[in-house]
Amino acid sequence: MKKLPLSNKALNSMFATALIVPFALVGTPSVSAETEQEIQDYAERMVEVYDEMDEGQKDTIREFREEIKKLDAETWEDDILPEDFVDAVEGKESVSRPVGEIAKDYAELLYDVEADKDQLISKIEEFRDRHDDSFKELFDGYGEEVTVAYLLGMASDLEEKAESLWVEGMDEEWVRDNIDLELLLNVTDDYDDMIEHLEDELDLSVSEISDISDDLIAEVGFNEDEIKDAMAHVLVTAFQPADDGSSGGGGGGSSSPSDSDDTTDEQEGTVSGDDSISTESETLEDGTEQVTATVDAESLSEALEEAASDDEPIEQVDFSIDTEAGEQAQLSLPSDAIETIRSANENATVGVSSNDGAFRASVSEFSADIAEAAEVQVLDTDEEDVSFSITMSQSDDENDVAEQNELTTASEPVTFQVQAEIGDDTINLDQFDTVVERDIYGEDDFDEETATAVRLEEDGTFTAVPTTIDEDTATLKGFSNSEYVVVENEASFPDVSTSDWALENIEKLASKYIIEGYNDNTFKPESNMTRAELATVLTRSLGLATTETYNEQFTDVDGSEWFVDEIMPAVETGIIEGHANGTFTPNEDVTREEAATMISRAIDYIAHEPELDEDLQLTDYTDHTDIADYADEHIETLIQTEIMNGDDHNQLLPKDNTTRAEMAALIDRFLQEVDFIN
Repeated sequence: MKKLPLSNKALNSMFATALIVPFALVGTPSVSAETEQEIQDYAERMVEVYDEMDEGQKDTIREFREEIKKLDAETWEDDILPEDFVDAVEGKESVSRPVGEIAKDYAELLYDVEADKDQLISKIEEFRDRHDDSFKELFDGYGEEVTVAYLLGMASDLEEKAESLWVEGMDEEWVRDNIDLELLLNVTDDYDDMIEHLEDELDLSVSEISDISDDLIAEVGFNEDEIKDAMAHVLVTAFQPADDGSSGGGGGGSSSPSDSDDTTDEQEGTVSGDDSISTESETLEDGTEQVTATVDAESLSEALEEAASDDEPIEQVDFSIDTEAGEQAQLSLPSDAIETIRSANENATVGVSSNDGAFRASVSEFSADIAEAAEVQVLDTDEEDVSFSITMSQSDDENDVAEQNELTTASEPVTFQVQAEIGDDTINLDQFDTVVERDIYGEDDFDEETATAVRLEEDGTFTAVPTTIDEDTATLKGFSNSEYVVVENEASFPDVSTSDWALENIEKLASKYIIEGYNDNTFKPESNMTRAELATVLTRSLGLATTETYNEQFTDVDGSEWFVDEIMPAVETGIIEGHANGTFTPNEDVTREEAATMISRAIDYIAHEPELDEDLQLTDYTDHTDIADYADEHIETLIQTEIMNGDDHNQLLPKDNTTRAEMAALIDRFLQEVDFIN
């Protein structure tokens, strides 16, 4: 989840919203779409607030919450909640649950720094379902209906009051000692009736509400200053004015890139190029509605110069195109715009996004050299003669690949296309030298355990694509462009039980179509991995596509075998090699040192620079001298990235064959290391 700009998080983040909104969600008369949205908004904001804490402060809150969980409802009523308030609530016969139980559940909810957005939403809904009737009774007789809209309006008003109290330079000690709900309510008279109802009907004053947290802290034996310091740190950090002196806004909402004058995105080193584009809508010959955004090099240059910094180099230039349903988005990059980006950083990434998806590639992919890569002879081509376009659009799977293969789709198909215009020639660029990323969005969050993207092939088949999942966004990585769709697939094998150590690795990779079982639906985890199987798995793991027809370069492979199309990309990239005698020996078992070598080459091929733990050395293993010279460096890489490890006897066993279970574990760790899988 992205953190909101700090200037847009007001003091209410912890006090007004945290103290009021949950009760609004419990007290609403009906579960409406409005209520569900408010629950989502509240959960997102609370997660973002806790993200502002450092680990030490989070640890304090975690320990605090664990102590709270040990308190029973009776302790809450006897030692923490005001006695008159408890008596008043108990006097309302229709309140179905003890007030101590309500308070206990709410405190555990408020101080949950571990929960992500979805988990917090679920917990809020459980809290609402559990205490809905009791809460409504607490407000019985109050003059106005306590609806979501009413209490959220109250929270919004308190935000503005909190903001009006803010003075630039206010430190955490002042916030800790002075800002609380009582102060915020006392500076407005709009809710005097609410306060009066609490006092008259429930014997609960605003000052007593504020005292409850102090009594709770004392009851569990915590240092009051530690808890308040953590909360105050969040508030001060969240409400610091922006560098331009703006005070932020009440309401605590997020701001989109288009709402900000800042050219640099939240992601470090990312610059928005939106101010440099002009858009035009047109209807293509096939009836497609297309929105084309053309980049002006001069305007882009100004934006990049403004954002340039010695401490923070420009890593990515992003362009966004607003499209409606059914519209195709196209970014047009003239040669001078490409050169402008390249001049800022020759390794920069160019990104474009629309409502259908997003595409990111290195600026190095946009050069005159692509003509040769696309097998087109263009003589005397200069950089200034070449322009590029990136197109994204929802498609309709014309070949019915999903239906023919009984795929369970979780998104609409999306086609990504990059073209180069050289003179009168237009060239489709379907293969790239570096990893490109594409995003596909879902209407709902994807299941990261079972969801993956696949490439829809023209021959009616499909191919696995490396995919990471972040809520409703699937990020595809690889070296080619085509038509893609996100699918969900849950795989299991009868001969892989819950007690098998590699169960999770096997089922995970099988669900992503990276590894397969046999025709009888078994996996045979203890069988040895063959060279053909490993080459196939690596091809799928990296989303590689072959660009050549098999030319019988191996004397023991005639071209009709099941694995030919999938081993060729691994051969072409140098990840796996044939033997000096011209054979490939596809059915030969793979040793652990051979497997390590191939995986290490795959890391090099995608230009991944791993963080190596150099404290881990080959010499730590008793049989390190058994490793072949060619494999030394490769195994060391896998050891220092913790992709490979030894056995219980501190041995690497480099000459042992690699089982299919071991390979699943190695490939899973490898893909996580290079961020090609969750």
